Amino acid sequence: MPRSNKLVFLGIVTLLVVSAAVVTSRRHAPTTSTEKQYVFPGLTGRINEVARLEVSGKDGDLTITRKGEDWLIKQADDYPAAFDKVRQAAIAVAEAKIIAEKTADPNNYPKLGVEDPTADKSKSRLFTLYDAKGGKLASLIIGKRRMSSAAPDSHGYYIRLPAGAHALLVEGNLDIGAKTADWFDPDIIDIKPKHISAVVIEHPGEQPLKLTRAAAGDDFTLADIPPGKELQSSYTVNRIEDILNGVRAEDVRSADSFKFPEQQTVASVTTYDGLTAVITSATVDGADWSRFHFKFQAPAASTTADANTDNGKTESAGAGNDAVQATASPKEKADKLDGKLADALNRKTSGWVYKIPAYKSNLFTHKLKDLVKDKEPEKKENKEKN
Repeated sequence: MPRSNKLVFLGIVTLLVVSAAVVTSRRHAPTTSTEKQYVFPGLTGRINEVARLEVSGKDGDLTITRKGEDWLIKQADDYPAAFDKVRQAAIAVAEAKIIAEKTADPNNYPKLGVEDPTADKSKSRLFTLYDAKGGKLASLIIGKRRMSSAAPDSHGYYIRLPAGAHALLVEGNLDIGAKTADWFDPDIIDIKPKHISAVVIEHPGEQPLKLTRAAAGDDFTLADIPPGKELQSSYTVNRIEDILNGVRAEDVRSADSFKFPEQQTVASVTTYDGLTAVITSATVDGADWSRFHFKFQAPAASTTADANTDNGKTESAGAGNDAVQATASPKEKADKLDGKLADALNRKTSGWVYKIPAYKSNLFTHKLKDLVKDKEPEKKENKEKN
C-alpha cells in the first residue's frame, strides 16, 4: 500500500452517493424493530479524522497518536504502532451496531463487564477516539464478549456509553487490548533453525560458550569443554539452533531511556549466509530485555554450498523445505539472508530494547557450565578368577 494511502481507513465512503429515489423510498419505509442502529451514527464518514486513540483501565492508560503517516505508542516511548491494528480498532467502533438494550442497574454491570473501568477488580476498558483538535469522535466502555452457542463465530460485545445508563449488546469485533504489546508488531526476526552455523555466548568473567557445526542438520560441537567435564546432553545443545526462530517481543522501550545494567550477556549468532545477529541481554526488574544489531559478511562460496548439502549431495525437498536453502528467507523465503536484510533489521531495531519471553531469552543467555557435567568414571571390567 502506498504511504499516501495509509491514513485512509475505509476508502471511499459510498453511503453519501445515494440516488434521490432511494432516499425518498427509505424515508417512507416503515422502521422495524429488527433493524440494527449504529452505536455512533455518522462516524464512518469521519473515520479519517481520527488522530488519537486512548485505552483506559484500572491498570493504566494507553495513548496512540498519529504523527504524519505514523502512529506512535506513548507508553512505549513512541514506538510505532501497527497501522493495521489501529485501523481495525477504529473501523470496529465505527461499524458497531446495537443488537439489544440490556440492564440499567449498576449492580448488574459487572456481570457484563461494563462497570466503571477504574473500579476495583474491573476488567472493562474505556476506549476513546479523538480528532486532531482533541474533540471526541467516540467513547465507549467495552465489556465482556458475548458467547453464543447458536452463533459461536459471531462477534458480539457488551458495552456502555460513559454517560449512558443502559448496557448494550452490540455486533462487531471490539477485541481492543490495553497493553502496549496489543498494538505493535511483535515479530523481530524469524530465521529457521538450520540456517544457524555458529553461536557464541559471552558472560562477564566466565568462559564463553562456543557452538559450531559444519553443515545444516549436523549436531553442534561444543568447544573448549573444561577438563574433567563432558557434554551433558546433545539435545540441550542442539535446541540452541532455535535462537533466531520466531523471536517476538512482549514490550519495548527506547534505548535512550532504558538503562542496561553493567552485567550483560552478549550472544553472536551466525548463519551460513554470513548474516550475524548480535544480541545483548540483561534482566531488569525481573524481566528479560534484549537489544539487537545485525551485520553481514558474505561467506566463501563453498561455505554457503555446505549449508544445502549432505555428504556432498544437495538435499531434496523431502528433507524439509523450511530448513535449508542457505539463501532462503527467514519469512516465506522471499528475501535473502544478506546485507539488505541486515540493513532492514537494523532500521527496525536500532535504538530500541525489547522485552523477550523467558523461553526465548534463555537461549540468548545459556552458559557453558549449563551444558556440561562431570565425567563419569570409567567402568572397570570384572575379571573372573581362575
